[in-house]
Amino acid sequence: MTHPFEYEQVPSTCPENCPFLAMRTWLPKTLPFYCEKYETYLGATKLRRVERCAQCRGCTPEIVPTGLSLIEAYTPGLPIFEIQQAFLELSLPYQEMFVQFISQTGREVVLSYGEPFTADTLSARLLETWRDVREAWGSPEVVEFSELMTAASADVPLLTKGTQNLLLNLFQVLDNSEKEMMRNVMQSPQRAQAFLEKFKSQPKDNDLLKNTRHLLYDAEQKRREEEKRLQQQALLQAQQQQTQTAFIRQKLHEKGGR
Repeated sequence: MTHPFEYEQVPSTCPENCPFLAMRTWLPKTLPFYCEKYETYLGATKLRRVERCAQCRGCTPEIVPTGLSLIEAYTPGLPIFEIQQAFLELSLPYQEMFVQFISQTGREVVLSYGEPFTADTLSARLLETWRDVREAWGSPEVVEFSELMTAASADVPLLTKGTQNLLLNLFQVLDNSEKEMMRNVMQSPQRAQAFLEKFKSQPKDNDLLKNTRHLLYDAEQKRREEEKRLQQQALLQAQQQQTQTAFIRQKLHEKGGR
């Protein structure tokens, strides 16, 4: 833990060039700021500066300031002030649940104009959002893809835990054909390694989803070309085998007729 005097000297916001600061703006209904080092979503100041997490600052987490900063990082245009007021009215257990849920998942727990901005409404929306996220992450296709990556990671060093988590997030916003491409990539250590070598160099910004799609289509094209090449090779080998067999039969026939 940092000494109180030293803590005063630690900036409360992340430097813009922090190598661990990643964007999640390509995920819908999700906070835009994520720390890859401490694996947590981050809040923001009133001026939209990214706030460091308690681990980064070396201090004890404070539930209320953290919750308010997480809400401050919500999508602009939402009733941020009103949601913050409802958060302040929550009981401490619900405030703790709120902070833990958003820090881990990044999902915005939102109240809309036209509904009561109360603790009861916010707590109900928190439970509802938590249920939606649990169902999404626990769906058969997500679980299957997660297990596929876990198995592949033994032969693919670049498939780290952090990369797996990022790919799981991406997987959930891909369409069905793109999900199949992603599964095809992970089914081959060679294809997975080649894909991840390109993927790791992609900026983790607004264009990550678009760039990942380009990488998937490129990988799928190469997979089909390789599949076609192997089919042609197998066909050629079969034809050669047939020709050789026919030649041997002809020779045997000629020998038998003598």
